[in-house]
Amino acid sequence: MLGNKVKMSSRKISLTAVQFKPLPRNPDLALKKLLPLVEAGSKISDLVVLPELASTNYLFDSVEDVSPYAETKGGRFLQALQKANTGRSHIVAGFIENDNNVFYNSAYIIDSDNNYSVYRKTLLYTADNSWATPGNIPYPIFQVGGFSVTVGICMDLNDDNFTNFCEANYIDIVALPVNWLNQDEDIRPYWRYRLGYDCLLVAANKYGEERDISFRGYSTIMYSNYILAEMGEIGDGLITFDYEE
Repeated sequence: MLGNKVKMSSRKISLTAVQFKPLPRNPDLALKKLLPLVEAGSKISDLVVLPELASTNYLFDSVEDVSPYAETKGGRFLQALQKANTGRSHIVAGFIENDNNVFYNSAYIIDSDNNYSVYRKTLLYTADNSWATPGNIPYPIFQVGGFSVTVGICMDLNDDNFTNFCEANYIDIVALPVNWLNQDEDIRPYWRYRLGYDCLLVAANKYGEERDISFRGYSTIMYSNYILAEMGEIGDGLITFDYEE
């Protein structure tokens, strides 16, 4: 009607990335420190992303070495995450999956009703090859607050199959659990280059040293070339950004 104002619809979402360094081979202590961050994030955000292998160290020498720290789908780590999800958020968290003694670098995808699915890292890093099998599950698409979301794990971002999938499906948000190495330079421009189109990226990283490898930290929430929130090079914690369009 002439003279009436038309209210345009908008989308809003609150995003959190958790930066965390678990003590090697001590998942009990890791959970004590990690779960309060998960609970805090769930209370303020619609989507919470944790690092790759969030409750364990990253480097393992063999299947026998990694086996004590793996779980079958629906195991202890999942149950702890569900219990910590007091705000009924969506949570993406990396873990070591044991499927009939085949091991995957995987991520739980938990929805606001605490239902879950699993994604398995497709493009393995060199350090994964000593124990992990490449993933065999399609890239997921799910909805959070009217935004389409997918999950990749670290090296998946270097896989053209993954980035082409994101662009072809007009993915709004890429949830990226990582253990990204410290290469003595800002890696965010490279992340942007790999995605190749305008979308939100929530990258949750580890930091510090493990054996002879240094991890970058700087967990980041970004849109296109714009850094919306970031952690520092070291330190456990979380960052949050409220996005609206």
